[in-house]
Formats: sequence, C-alpha cells, structure tokens
Amino acid sequence: MDFFLARSCVAALALLSGSAWAQEKSAEAKTEAFSFSGTVAATTDYVYRGLTLSKGRPAIQSSLTVQHETGLFASVSLSNVNLDGGGYIEIASSAGFTQEIGNLRYAVMLNHYGYPQQDRGSEISFFEFGAIGAYTWDKLKFTAQTYLSPNTSGPLGGRSYYLNGGLAYTVVDGLEVSAGVGRSIYQMSNDYSDFNATVAYTWEPATLQVKYTTTRPSLPGFGGDRITASLTFGF
Repeated sequence: MDFFLARSCVAALALLSGSAWAQEKSAEAKTEAFSFSGTVAATTDYVYRGLTLSKGRPAIQSSLTVQHETGLFASVSLSNVNLDGGGYIEIASSAGFTQEIGNLRYAVMLNHYGYPQQDRGSEISFFEFGAIGAYTWDKLKFTAQTYLSPNTSGPLGGRSYYLNGGLAYTVVDGLEVSAGVGRSIYQMSNDYSDFNATVAYTWEPATLQVKYTTTRPSLPGFGGDRITASLTFGF
C-alpha cells in the first residue's frame, strides 16, 4: 500500500497503489461486498503540494477507507495542522469511484477539507473535485492527478486548479523511488510549482518514507526546500 500523507486523497491514492500488501488485502476482501482499510502515521512535517500545513512541526495522522465491490468508496482522515485562521485540526473526507482496466487504475472523487476550530469568518474549509490515474509497466508506475476547487480557502479565494505528474520505480521488493512535479493555479492569488523526490521502504504493514520537496517561487515560511520523514502503519 502506498502510505501517502496527502490530505483528502487518502482513499484514492491508496486504491491506486500497486504494492503486494495492498493487492493481498484486496484479494482477501473480494468475496465480501465491502472492504475496509486504514492507516496511522507520524511525520516530521505535514507538507501538502509543496507547502507546510504544520509550520514545520510534526503531525500525527490517521485514515479510514471503505470500498464497495462496485468501485464506490468513501474515506475520512484526521491530522493536526497549524494554519492561519484558527485551523488546528483537519478533517478531510472523500467519496468517489475507482476502477482497474488492465495496467491502468483510476479514481474520480469529491473531497472536503474541514477545520472545526477555524476562526469565525475565516472560512478556510473548502471542497474540490479530483481525478487521478496510475499506469504500471513492469517496475515503473506513471501517475497523473488533477483537481478543481470552486472555493479555495473560502468564498474570497475563488477557483483553484492543481495538476501533478509523477514517476515511480521499484528498485527491489519493498523499496521504491519516485519523483513528481505539480502546478497550483489560483484565480485570486499567485501561482506556484512544487517538485518532490521520495524514497520509501515497506516492510508490511509499515512504510518508512523520506521525501524532499521544494517550490518555485520559494514562498518563505510555507514552501521552499524541505526534507521530511514519515512512518506509516496500515491495517
């Protein structure tokens, strides 16, 4: 299973994972209409699309996903954050559909990011629509993601778009290296790009990940060069 620490893509990215552990869990659940999975993780910094959401501090995160045999799924994840506007707890939920066609797996979804402790009038909670795909060829995996939010950071934030492409390579069983590039486009703010390189090692059911991210422009205080480490347990 690909134990990412992304915000609302918890279900979708996990469903697109091609690891042996994830495939084994899926095979065990094929005789049942519903299957369940989850993660518990600790990370040195909650970095999302190149930006820190915890102001460089550690975060504890968890997720739970339920999937029906038809491909419909729903998930919820929790994390501590440190955002202007009173956001200290993030509750990210997702619902959508996923399907596998040969070596291609894709998912479409509706995501919501909620911050119960946000200051009155700050309106930092928002929705987004997303579509992601992964194509596996031998030891290579190509990924693509696109998202649209009609109300980024509340009604004053306007629309936003996010595009991302990535490539992963399985060095040996359990060891994967990957890299990706993303572009955030805002209607009411400045655009920026993010770049990342990751090394992850899985020994079931745990995954240790070290990740380098940077942004252009650097966005002092939020983006720039960052190295994070995370440890995730799946169930």
